[in-house]
Amino acid sequence: MIQLYLYMIVIIVAITPNVSLKNYLLGTRRSQSDQLTHSSNDGDLIVGGLISPHTAYNQSSKTCYKLTFSSLKRTQSILYAIERINQDKQLLPNIKLGYDLRDTCGTANLASIQSLYFITKSLNGNSQTCSDQTVNTSSLGVRSKRSYSSKIAGIVGAQRTKESFAAATLLSSFDIAQVSYGSTSRILGDKSRFKTFFRTVPSDVYQAQAMVDILKYFHWNYVALIAVDDGYGELLASTFSSVAFQSGICIPIYRTFPLKWTQEHMQQIIQQLRRSSQVKVILLFCTTTDAKALLQEALQQHLKGKIFIGSDAWGYGRGLVDKYGSILDGALLVSLPTKNLTDFNNYLKHLNVCQIKQSNPWLFQYLQQLLNDTQVINEPNCTAMQLLYRHLLHQDSQNILAYEDLVVDAVYAVAHAIHRSLACNHVTCPRHNLIHFKSMDVVKALYNLTFQSITSNLVQIDSHGHSHGQYLILHNKFDPESNQYKFKTVGQWEYYAIHQNESKLTINDSLITWYRHPQMSIPISQCSQDCQPGQHRQYLKDMSCCWKCLPCPMYSISNATNSHLCYTCDVGMMPNPNQSQCILIDITHLAISDPLAISLITIIITNMICVIVVWSIFVKYQHTPIVRASNSLFINYLLTGTLLMHITPILLILPITSLTCTLIYISFLTSLAYVMAVVLAKTHLLIKIFFPTSRLNKIMKTTLRRKNIPQFTIVGIIIALAVGVEVVALTIDPFKIQRYVYNNHQVYAYCTCNTLFGFGLTLGFLLILNAICIIFAYRARKLPQNFNEA
Repeated sequence: MIQLYLYMIVIIVAITPNVSLKNYLLGTRRSQSDQLTHSSNDGDLIVGGLISPHTAYNQSSKTCYKLTFSSLKRTQSILYAIERINQDKQLLPNIKLGYDLRDTCGTANLASIQSLYFITKSLNGNSQTCSDQTVNTSSLGVRSKRSYSSKIAGIVGAQRTKESFAAATLLSSFDIAQVSYGSTSRILGDKSRFKTFFRTVPSDVYQAQAMVDILKYFHWNYVALIAVDDGYGELLASTFSSVAFQSGICIPIYRTFPLKWTQEHMQQIIQQLRRSSQVKVILLFCTTTDAKALLQEALQQHLKGKIFIGSDAWGYGRGLVDKYGSILDGALLVSLPTKNLTDFNNYLKHLNVCQIKQSNPWLFQYLQQLLNDTQVINEPNCTAMQLLYRHLLHQDSQNILAYEDLVVDAVYAVAHAIHRSLACNHVTCPRHNLIHFKSMDVVKALYNLTFQSITSNLVQIDSHGHSHGQYLILHNKFDPESNQYKFKTVGQWEYYAIHQNESKLTINDSLITWYRHPQMSIPISQCSQDCQPGQHRQYLKDMSCCWKCLPCPMYSISNATNSHLCYTCDVGMMPNPNQSQCILIDITHLAISDPLAISLITIIITNMICVIVVWSIFVKYQHTPIVRASNSLFINYLLTGTLLMHITPILLILPITSLTCTLIYISFLTSLAYVMAVVLAKTHLLIKIFFPTSRLNKIMKTTLRRKNIPQFTIVGIIIALAVGVEVVALTIDPFKIQRYVYNNHQVYAYCTCNTLFGFGLTLGFLLILNAICIIFAYRARKLPQNFNEA
């Protein structure tokens, strides 16, 4: 419905050529100042401009006033860019760009009026001729001419968000491209509403993200936000609040003050800041004029110990540190990088102001007003005007907030888009494409546009219409050499349009000092102190930045700073003393004082005493018939093996390690094999004596390849086989320690292997040896009745 209404207005204006658009929409009468509302020059295509040489507008008298030299320089930078494009042999060759610059006087109403004029001109156009041949644009009198309309190719501007918002609402409805060089509002990035709006200045979304990254870098999460209640401050504050909330940053103090503020507004804000001792960081979104008023009140109320963070509206802060350097001690500033345009500066130095009455009538009028020449005369005092102009140019040379490079980039963005839409190359542009030229073609060409501008800026516009985001990080510190405060660059923040969601903050910490103390640590701006590992947060007042630090419950830990929860340790683990990490529970070893160990040692000693007593009796009575008949040699072997078997339970009492596991295995297998070997050798001797012709005796002779061998040879062979089994088993499958969790507080160790190879080999060896012993015992079961085996 709104778009239909706009179409109706444009159609009425288009068919009513005798009615002034300005008079029609505003109902104002024509005056002598009407000639200063616009400046134009014909061309094959027209680049429109929404400019603000006048920065103020009187609503009652409907007149513009307050010319500033900086705004006039920005106007001249558009003319400079178009002149350079027309001189360029590779960009839009044989195509001449014209211009139509319209004064908005810094108001949204006039921005809408001038936009309607551009829409009307785009629909009607100026009658021109086009040749099928490639010709010089200064002489179009060639054959085979076709008529076409000199249309508006695109609009450069406006500077302020409120003007761009009003213009983009109209221009987007009629598919006319608009490239702003100063409007940063995130709302203008909504392509569903402003599909033809682009900009060469970063969006406030990037500035807000840059500030959030700075806060996160210095671990500030409890800050105050002060903003002017206008299209710039309010929208930037809203954007920052949204991004800050997602990053866990709290804003307990959020104050705005009106454009027409009073001293009472500033007093209330400073008083609230003084009362909040935990808030050390203050973000201030306003112009330097408004910032001076707030800082003056802070100076009067002796506000100290605060760190201010300024937005790009502060520029480089040079107008603030002279008087308020002490209040701004340690302040940080996010500022757009500016380029020193040497060629443009030379262009301005050689500009003849007496010849710019038609192209830049506002600059001509401004110089006349300063010379008290209120009436336009035929022969102005050119010498005086030129001298005055050079004086003003010298004074303004220190102004780094003019952003002429962004203005030039905006004009070149439109030119490159036209170059693409007309299918131009570096040699020529097909002029017949002008016949079917549509402004929407420029809009499409602006997407995914990348080029190196004459300002040395890399202009990037991605598929969403967003441009490359880059800011300088400035820091206010006292300079002993000059004995004054200065903002100096300490870092930068970048966001690349071609890499979505990738930003990078770089800060040189060595260049930063806080409160004139080089060794002073970073100021803390937090509602609550960090919770150390071993503690967890308990939030207060439904705020994500205020909490109490509580110790973790028993048997749980938190291993990170500001942990939200505590975690229970896994089975077999326990918290360390400060409950910051889980550690393995120490293995519980069998102590000598334990009842089990005492019982085991008692049994072992008792058994060994019994063996030794028996052995002593055998030694004492070794010459008696009974002992001699028992084969004392085998008795000694057997008693030795019995004593060796007591080594294994002794080793079990020792702490479990890989070494003790290996020794237990060797002791057990060797002693057991030794005892079985002795039994086997003695049994074999009995078979050999009483059953010399038995089949088993023959097998032994064949196996050992000897008729008569010492019996201890059998013992040695079996022990050697046991050692071989031990070596193979321990080499292929060595022992390792495994933890056995008995309960949450006790862990024991036991020996284990990776595979069952060693266990199987050992078990197989013992089974075979045991089977042989059984076979031998079975064969020797029928001994003479008068044989007494003690």
